[in-house]
Amino acid sequence: MKRTSSIVFLFTLLLFTFSSCIDKENNEPEIPVFSYTEAIINPPDEFMIVFNTTIGSRETSITFSSDAVWYIEKLGSGRIDVFIRNEEESLSLLTVDTLALKGNYKYRIEIKVNDADESNNYFLGFTKTDLGFVGFTPTF
Repeated sequence: MKRTSSIVFLFTLLLFTFSSCIDKENNEPEIPVFSYTEAIINPPDEFMIVFNTTIGSRETSITFSSDAVWYIEKLGSGRIDVFIRNEEESLSLLTVDTLALKGNYKYRIEIKVNDADESNNYFLGFTKTDLGFVGFTPTF
C-alpha cells in the first residue's frame, strides 16, 4: 500500500512538473509595433509606434484607411514632446487625446527629445474607438 501511494505521488509530481514546462497559451492579443523609420499605411485598429530616444527629433508618417476616431496615448516619459501634424496645423499631445482623423490623408508624427537622460525606446499607442467620426470634435 505504501509503495502504491509513493508511485501515485511520484506520478502526480511528474505530471505537474511536465505541465508547468509546457508553454501556456497566451490569451492576450498581440499589439503590432511599427518602427518610425518607415511610413505606416493602413494600420490595424490597435497598434504602437516605437521611436528611439536619442537627443533630437524623430518623425514618421501615417495614413489611415478610413475616417475614424482614435485614442492616442504617450507610453513612456512625459518629458518627450509629441506632435501630430497635418498640412495646416500642429497639435501637441500632452499625455492622451482622442482625435477624429481622416482616412487616406497623410499625418506626420514627430517626437522631440531634449534630455540626454532619456535612453530607452519610446512608444506611442493608437486605439481605434467606436465613436462616430461625423460631428466628433476635435477633427484633425
